[in-house]
Amino acid sequence: MGIEEFIQNNDPQKRSGRKSKMLPYLDNILRLRNLGFSQKQICMYLETEEGVKVTQAALSQFLAIHADDPSSEETSEAPTKEK
Repeated sequence: MGIEEFIQNNDPQKRSGRKSKMLPYLDNILRLRNLGFSQKQICMYLETEEGVKVTQAALSQFLAIHADDPSSEETSEAPTKEK
């Protein structure tokens, strides 16, 4: 079976509809990263300031997916905190 036949006989799998809990904070995460903050420090920021607990591994994967995506920069808005 060649690639053309495979494409005709199969549909590509779609990504799950889940969105990362870090996505609303993408601009803040990228800003911290661009200022030289470590992933550990960014995780600490997310937990202490935004109430979002994530592992460094999850943050690393998130950055690998979103850091170079120009459509996701400047379009995400962090939710405002309610006191």
